[in-house]
Amino acid sequence: MNKLKATCERVFFNPRLSFDEKIFNFIIFNGIFISFATFIRRIVIHSSPVLIFTIFGIFISCVVCFYICNKFLVFSYMKYFSCILICDILLPAVYFPLGGINSSMRAYFVLSTVIVFLLTYGRWFRLFIVMHITLVVLCFLLEARYPNLTAELSNEQILLDNV
Repeated sequence: MNKLKATCERVFFNPRLSFDEKIFNFIIFNGIFISFATFIRRIVIHSSPVLIFTIFGIFISCVVCFYICNKFLVFSYMKYFSCILICDILLPAVYFPLGGINSSMRAYFVLSTVIVFLLTYGRWFRLFIVMHITLVVLCFLLEARYPNLTAELSNEQILLDNV
């Protein structure tokens, strides 16, 4: 218990870490638990293997980012890497197997946009936010143009997914 408490103090309350680094640790730490819970939930409701594998990839990405940042203290590089990998590659990859706009992807896209707002600033912020919003709009347009790309969800799956 003392080791867990010491780790939490070192990661979240360390006075040597900047506010941005503490925010990044908090976001990635929550991402680990959210992606793990989503991974387990998707296994329980028998989702497609592609979806389960991609969500597991998000979980592994969060764990690796958290470990590298706190072991080697390279927060600036990992902030941009995690924005690209998680928000701009893996979440759009989950969009179609998860059911598109009728699923919980709307909330995930809003959450990923907030993450981009929190982790980037300056000229990088403009680049990342334009890139992210372009990818989100592209996903919506692809679903509108080719509706057969998205997985069909039953009413029960839509209810469980949005809860």
